[in-house]
Amino acid sequence: MKHVFITLFLALLAVVQARADWSLSDDGVLTITSDYSYSSFSSYPWYSKRSSIKEVEIGSSVTSIGYGAFWDCSGLTSVVIPSSVTAIGSSAFSGCSRLTYNEYDNGLYLGNTDNPYLWLIKAKNTAITSCSINNNTKFIYGSAFSGCSGLTSVVIPSSVTEIGSSAFSGCRGLTSVVIPSSVTEIGSNAFEYCSGLTSVVIPSSVTKIGNYAFNGCTSLKNLTIEDGSETLSLGYNYNDYQYNSGGRGLFYDCPLESVYLGRNIS
Repeated sequence: MKHVFITLFLALLAVVQARADWSLSDDGVLTITSDYSYSSFSSYPWYSKRSSIKEVEIGSSVTSIGYGAFWDCSGLTSVVIPSSVTAIGSSAFSGCSRLTYNEYDNGLYLGNTDNPYLWLIKAKNTAITSCSINNNTKFIYGSAFSGCSGLTSVVIPSSVTEIGSSAFSGCRGLTSVVIPSSVTEIGSNAFEYCSGLTSVVIPSSVTKIGNYAFNGCTSLKNLTIEDGSETLSLGYNYNDYQYNSGGRGLFYDCPLESVYLGRNIS
């Protein structure tokens, strides 16, 4: 019996130690040193203490921030995101009404001391008409410009590697957009209902495009998928970090007249 008790105790201790990768200090600093991802806001171990969280420091070993990770942290004012983080789930900062962002032109960013513009999180407001994205930005977060119907000009620099899901959804004023050759992934619904777009060039660097990425682009007549050696995978869902095969609704309701396919598609 004693042996069984010791075994159970050690097993329990191992579990506790396995998740001893976050802490909340008395002055409200939440430190996270491992990836966390749950389908429910309340599953995060710091959820019950969310009203006490004032700052979030994410360690360099973390590669992703899960869906709704900091939902309703109403007292949160500062987040440090290291360059190791390459994915942030939707609603990660929803309800963080006091969160301070790094501003550049008409965009609001999060990052770290070395690169405060790592992630473009959202537009300053939905009334903007133009935005020049910072040259150090690598990721455009999901829904960053969603609903900016008056946006007519956006400059995406060659530093950007991913365009998140619904990033430009409903930007009806956009008549053209240049996707730089640094971009490798275009998320689901990324340019959905951009009814002013007339032509799109997908560079050879892009290897994944999500479902409904150009759905409802009712003026889109010209599509060019540049020559490349890598197969272009359709149906990538940026929000869920997984593939949904078939590229569903990718160009639905687009009156395409000219299409050039320069490589294999799956």
